[in-house]
Amino acid sequence: VTSGIFSLMRHPNYTGEQFLWTFNFLAGVVAVISGGAPMWSASTAGWLTISALGVLGINFVLMQATGGLQARQAAAYAGDEAYEKWVARAWSGFPLSRTQASTAEGKASGDVKVASA
Repeated sequence: VTSGIFSLMRHPNYTGEQFLWTFNFLAGVVAVISGGAPMWSASTAGWLTISALGVLGINFVLMQATGGLQARQAAAYAGDEAYEKWVARAWSGFPLSRTQASTAEGKASGDVKVASA
């Protein structure tokens, strides 16, 4: 699949979910700031802390999923010219990969690689 939204980004679902959760959290922060609620009350601080941990957690999971999918795709389509062209032109989103399967791709697109233990 290399047309439509996939011509611009390789993982629109994962990327879209990362934006959704991040901006949802930021909207909550803006609501607290502009709503006149006591910003540093124990309740507000607790909810903001839990929300921040939640958005960090879901983004980490989605970044791991993106990196894992990219590694599987790189292994499955290695040497395929159409795949290589698509990888070169389409944005990869925000991946964290546990493998070094696509080192050249990572250097070209600035992807973050995390070595597995």
